[in-house]
Amino acid sequence: MVTKHQFELNSQVTIYPNPVNDSFTVKANVSSLNIYDITGKLVSEFKGSYRMGESFNVSDLNKGIYLIELKNEVGQKSNSKLIKL
Repeated sequence: MVTKHQFELNSQVTIYPNPVNDSFTVKANVSSLNIYDITGKLVSEFKGSYRMGESFNVSDLNKGIYLIELKNEVGQKSNSKLIKL
């Protein structure tokens, strides 16, 4: 059984809208969210206690493809791809 603090290990965390213009929302509770460019360089990070439905502003990022690493309160990680328009 999955508690409200766990990511489902067999599914990706949903990020929407994706592609994104200025901000996106994550369908999960998140304690940290790191955004990496395709070379693996950390370009943005959010740390705190973010609840499902909160928005993350990425208007300062250049157009392109990014990798997102999310972590929940118990340290579980999930990865996703983000396309910035």
